[in-house]
Amino acid sequence: MAKTLSDAYRNKLEEPVPNDPEKRTWAELIAEAQVRDAVRGNVQAAREIADRTEGKAKQAIEFEDATLARSFERMTTEELEAYARDGSVPIWFPKGNDLS
Repeated sequence: MAKTLSDAYRNKLEEPVPNDPEKRTWAELIAEAQVRDAVRGNVQAAREIADRTEGKAKQAIEFEDATLARSFERMTTEELEAYARDGSVPIWFPKGNDLS
């Protein structure tokens, strides 16, 4: 007996389709239908196939840390030169969890 809906789906998809002369499982029948739809130009079906076989496309997320930007703006010329020279930052400069 399935413990979750996901388990029930997995179990059902593994079952053979009744009266199917090719003895395909429900999963095979669904996959075949998706491929046919994709070939006919259904972009959503093609995307689903790609997501399942190649993984979802990664999305670039760009963000700006205002605290870090303000800290660099606050640095003196000497502090900026030290940072450029050896990567050192002043003791007041935010670190790790302080960036918010």
